[in-house]
Amino acid sequence: KSKLEAMRILGEAGGGAARAEITGTMKVLRVELTPSLVAGMAADDRTRELAGNLIAEAVNNAIQEAQRRMQQTISEEAKEAGLDGLLPDAGSLGGLLGH
Repeated sequence: KSKLEAMRILGEAGGGAARAEITGTMKVLRVELTPSLVAGMAADDRTRELAGNLIAEAVNNAIQEAQRRMQQTISEEAKEAGLDGLLPDAGSLGGLLGH
């Protein structure tokens, strides 16, 4: 678990207009928006809606990467513990991890 907590995963959307950083345990650490996106949010409802969608997309991208890394970590640790053939393939854990 500590390996996962120490991981830092960055997800982004809109060419980097919105970025989210999460841990391997999928805790959101921070969300960043470019100044131009923030300025546009003050201007109109459509831009605020776009910003919300970009934030959600950035967080979801980071979560997908965290899930991929979690599967990789589980697989590596199972191999190190000599459980390589005893546990299901890490790819088959996708359903458990939200894929």
